[in-house]
Amino acid sequence: MEDVLSFIHHPIFTQDWIDLGLDDDDLAELELCVMATASMARGGVDRCGVSFATVTPEPRPGRDPFRVQVCYVYFEHRSIAALLAADPADGNERDDGIGISDGDRLRLRALIDEIGEEI
Repeated sequence: MEDVLSFIHHPIFTQDWIDLGLDDDDLAELELCVMATASMARGGVDRCGVSFATVTPEPRPGRDPFRVQVCYVYFEHRSIAALLAADPADGNERDDGIGISDGDRLRLRALIDEIGEEI
């Protein structure tokens, strides 16, 4: 694996990130986290190839501390991580995708296949 990954930001992820009030500094922290762990995401990969990262953005004035769970897929052969979605983490999330419905799994699988064809 290369030391640096390229990132694809799916429009759903981008809108989620904006809705959470996160910025480019927070995104840089997330991308560093994914780069450091993508090749070791075995425990975080569910049946449809999705991995999860839970990050805590740096506290800032006017922003209470919170955690964010990010759904991504790692295309190791291309050294690309595609960030798919981001949601507030409530403390009950799992890194193995257990809470994802079958319908969401199918939609994620289709999205992953679409991205895979484009890269």
